[in-house]
Amino acid sequence: EWHTSNSTSAVRYLGYPLYSTDMQLKTYLNEIKVKMIRHSYILRGRHLSVRGSGLVANSLLLSKLYHLLRVIPVPHKWLSEVKAVVRKFVFPFFPATSWTALTSPRKFGGVCLVDLIDQSHALYLIYIKCLLKPIDKADFLSPWVVYCFQHYTGHASILSWFMYPKVYSSLLSSCTSMSHLNKLLLRLPSLVPYDEWSGRWYLDLPLRSILNTTVSSPVLNPFNPPRRYLLSDLYKSLWSNAG
Repeated sequence: EWHTSNSTSAVRYLGYPLYSTDMQLKTYLNEIKVKMIRHSYILRGRHLSVRGSGLVANSLLLSKLYHLLRVIPVPHKWLSEVKAVVRKFVFPFFPATSWTALTSPRKFGGVCLVDLIDQSHALYLIYIKCLLKPIDKADFLSPWVVYCFQHYTGHASILSWFMYPKVYSSLLSSCTSMSHLNKLLLRLPSLVPYDEWSGRWYLDLPLRSILNTTVSSPVLNPFNPPRRYLLSDLYKSLWSNAG
């Protein structure tokens, strides 16, 4: 069967959806959610305790999503729906306890459920680590991430991304994978300069992130330059004026 953007379902390869429209991804995710609901009904027949249900939910329900979350940045709405399914399975009473209480450690009275949002970010840590390592010929994904960053932001160096991820939130919002990576960087401690760094590295940093932007001023104020200007542009201007 020939697959196009008009197809209602996504092509599956090694368990992953190869989708070209949001509707195809939504159809695939709905199928995953239905399977989880059916599986939870079967497991509910064991009449487990709350802690036992939490252990089963981590090992038999949520664990089936990790391979998907590592590659596909799923919508937040779908994650909320899956959380509701898991919460109903673990705590089928009324009133239901909060998700924060269910994900808390047992020593604090929780069930120690895996938080799906935290897990979806944690599974992307491998991509950040690969970007920080020396170039590896077997790593085919890191060059793609660097290319996407350069394409959507117009900046050549990813160093500024690790130091000022908030600056690029709006620029990367149109690409779901890059936006998900950016959200992870926002949750991590920002990269700080080291004395061992070469001075050339700083030339690719955005000028507006380096200068003091606390002054309320118009857009053309020198303390709030446009995002496209780098520190190297300032040096070029100083050298040209000095010449």
